[in-house]
Amino acid sequence: MSHVTCRCESGAEPLACCARADGTWYKQPERFEPVPPRTGLSHPGCYLRDSQDCDHAITDEHYISDAALKAVDTVLNVSGFPWLKPGTSKRVPASRLVSRVLCKRHNNALGALDAQGARFVRRILQSSSSRCDPNINDVLFNGLDLERWCLKTFLGLLSSASLQVASNAVVRQFQPLSRLVDLLYGRVADEHGRGLWVRTDAQQVNTKRSLSVSPVWKPGTNRLSGLILNIGGFDFLYSTAPIIVEDSVFRPSQLRFRLPTRLCTVELSWPPGPSHPDSVEWHWTGASK
Repeated sequence: MSHVTCRCESGAEPLACCARADGTWYKQPERFEPVPPRTGLSHPGCYLRDSQDCDHAITDEHYISDAALKAVDTVLNVSGFPWLKPGTSKRVPASRLVSRVLCKRHNNALGALDAQGARFVRRILQSSSSRCDPNINDVLFNGLDLERWCLKTFLGLLSSASLQVASNAVVRQFQPLSRLVDLLYGRVADEHGRGLWVRTDAQQVNTKRSLSVSPVWKPGTNRLSGLILNIGGFDFLYSTAPIIVEDSVFRPSQLRFRLPTRLCTVELSWPPGPSHPDSVEWHWTGASK
């Protein structure tokens, strides 16, 4: 076995973690339900209140995971928020990009998804630049963890009225649909085309450490169907409905970053069922730092 520790970066030995005896790898999805027993409480300020498993405290919840924001910088240049004038930007500490839309109990439970999302952002930024750790060529994620992290981000932005579908059209007073919560907890039957799409057009890649979020919506309406996260120029689209996205791969098994001297690979584990043979490969231009 070429890996001393598991590709999921848990620190465990591969065969005791995600490596299988047949040479394949599979990372189990994270558990993110609150610790039993159920509380029977429904906090009016928590977007997961219908679960009746809240506590009495509401907490600050980052629009995007705190650790993911800090993987870019501790102070960020932000734009597109309803509290900014259209076309303007402002330097804001990552610690201030918060809203109060989750109770403490659910916020703590969903921290497992935040940790995976932040790890993914770090690895995409590192793998696509000259700062790629020479000792780490292959890392492993569970694809459902990433989809659920995208959906958690989507729910938080909607619940806090922080998404704009255009420079002058804000989605306000959105009440999260029970179907979105069911998607988060895996209570909706899987359908091809609903989930993570990765754009393959290399022309979209920039050379900056950046992280941006934008809604997927139908012009002329406030009907939203997902979220696009752009990490360093790479588009990751999460759709809440089955769609086809041009120049993109649905639920790829690998993301490959071909550097001048080696290949860095991000592997994605998906649930048993239809195979996910497609991969996405980008070539490093030598411009990013």
